[in-house]
Amino acid sequence: MPLHVPTGSFSPTVVSTVTMLSSLGRPSQRMMAQLLRDLFDLVTTDGQISRLQTIGRKALHPGYAEITADVRQSAAVNLDETGWRENGMNGYEFMNVR
Repeated sequence: MPLHVPTGSFSPTVVSTVTMLSSLGRPSQRMMAQLLRDLFDLVTTDGQISRLQTIGRKALHPGYAEITADVRQSAAVNLDETGWRENGMNGYEFMNVR
């Protein structure tokens, strides 16, 4: 997370963990609360999870807007999905190439 991210009662590590979890498999807030309990021994409520998601989303918005503007101004854009198998699990990487 950028240094300017307001964290309130939570560290940037907690904010970035919730932000990342929100996009990976989209777990419920209760599942995220359980993960925070397991990872950081941190007890949270659904409302706190929602607030942390909002903080993370607002922090990432300027970068998202910059990337969006750059792609829209590009003469050519290519999207690529590359897959591989590692330790019996499928992995994918999505790339936006200009």
